[in-house]
Amino acid sequence: MNGTKAKELPSISVVIPVYNAETVLRPCLESIRKQDCPQDQIEILVVDDDSSDGSVEIARSFGATVLHNGNRNIEMGKSIGL
Repeated sequence: MNGTKAKELPSISVVIPVYNAETVLRPCLESIRKQDCPQDQIEILVVDDDSSDGSVEIARSFGATVLHNGNRNIEMGKSIGL
């Protein structure tokens, strides 16, 4: 690399507000994990709105940080994630 340092990629945070989203959450997280980016530079924040399905367990199985939002408000979920 002719003496130059490789350009360092920025870290990425993905915020995903969910409510009973187990049917779509797994494909979403699989897609994020397949990205051509060092996985240690991808932070996944799943903001759960008191789901009664397996959303939280799926999120954790992909190494996501799970935050809780009991307000049933997607905008509040985005805010919590940010």
